Amino acid sequence: MFYLPFIVYILTIAPFVDCKGIYSQEELFKSAIIRKASVGDLLNATDHNGNLLIDTISYAYPFLYRKNDQQRFDDFMNDFESMVLFSNKTYPYKTMLNAAYKLKLFLKVNPNVHYILMDQQFGKWGEFDSLFEVATQIADNQMKFIFDANANGSFDLIDKIHADDYLFEDAKHYAGFTDSIIELMYDQISIYNYKMVKLFSILDNFITSNYNIKTSLMEIEVKEPINMNMIYDVTKNYYRISIIENALKQNSLSFVVTKINSCLKQQANLFAPNKTFVADEFSSLLNQLLQYKASSASESIASIIQEYEKFNSRYPDAKLSTCVISSKLGSFEDIKTTYTFAVVQNIWKYKQVYDINQNKTQVCSNIFKSLLEDNNATSTLLENTKKIWEQWTMSEKNTWKNACVNIQKRIITNNNLSDDIKLEKIASTINDYTTYYKTRFSKINSIPIESFGSVEDFFKCFN
Repeated sequence: MFYLPFIVYILTIAPFVDCKGIYSQEELFKSAIIRKASVGDLLNATDHNGNLLIDTISYAYPFLYRKNDQQRFDDFMNDFESMVLFSNKTYPYKTMLNAAYKLKLFLKVNPNVHYILMDQQFGKWGEFDSLFEVATQIADNQMKFIFDANANGSFDLIDKIHADDYLFEDAKHYAGFTDSIIELMYDQISIYNYKMVKLFSILDNFITSNYNIKTSLMEIEVKEPINMNMIYDVTKNYYRISIIENALKQNSLSFVVTKINSCLKQQANLFAPNKTFVADEFSSLLNQLLQYKASSASESIASIIQEYEKFNSRYPDAKLSTCVISSKLGSFEDIKTTYTFAVVQNIWKYKQVYDINQNKTQVCSNIFKSLLEDNNATSTLLENTKKIWEQWTMSEKNTWKNACVNIQKRIITNNNLSDDIKLEKIASTINDYTTYYKTRFSKINSIPIESFGSVEDFFKCFN
């Protein structure tokens, strides 16, 4: 057993150990709920410069240098301002839904404007792109009518497609497309979620065969405020949810690990010469998570996202967010968006996520054993540090190397000390180091200890 002074010591320094990652998904969930509930406030909200929503979007104008770009932006803003300022404030959700999709359509054909605005903040409400996530959630709430018969005994979606059939004069497989939708609408047995998945497949297959008319199809207004673009975005989330759930049931999400490993190793200069180690480290971690028998899809995906966020924090240049997992699942950011959609819309029940260090007995035992191992006077801590210190300064390398050598010579190889005392002194030495070099705290915490965890996990073992 550890001595009481050591336990008191660890409890004293514990508040300074960064354990934020464990709660990141809880924070994500809570902030997503708040953003959705307060999105109507953006009609009057300010960003960090004190500008209104409209002025925040106008921020892009000075960075448009071509006259054609400026003219398109002016035309859009005139229309956008009229819609927002003269909308019925009694229904702020509908106003923001329409505003978000109008803006989204403009940004899609003007990606240079999106690039300028994507890092903007709407005050404490959230980031610029969060507006589109929330809009999709609101759209889901607004389109529950879609499988309900209207007053004429028909369905709004079918009626609108038939009314606008002139758009599809040259479309391939149009008859099959409409027949499939009609069959789906009259399906009185299947549940809503299944129908949404099926509807996405029908829409996506038709668009794939007729990509030239996608824009026209997306602009069709089915029933105010819902248009086909909203239906497509919402059903895509249901489709991705179904892929994830089915893959987890069959234990077949390993392709995610394979794809991530491939993405990381393709970035030739990112981790050199430790590129393979970093990629394998993250892939190994995900494999452990996938082997863990989570009680729900929500818990499994939340765990993966949590480690993804930690990885991004440790290796901000990895650009893992751009790694496309599959054509249907999209990127890691798309999976994160789908997770948020699923828990906010109550499709998946939110749960405190599984942490890889939850099995403390085994993990901590491995960490302790690894740290105390005497490898012919070679510091295990130093050898593991060398795997990730490529971006460290020479001063950081030298001072930490000296600290590791002292730990090895004065503590680990000291046969007069018990293992409990050795671990106490290792913790004390590391804490003294990060107290003196405060700016290096995160780097030291992220040092791996074999495949069992990290220095951060070493301190967690005593909480």
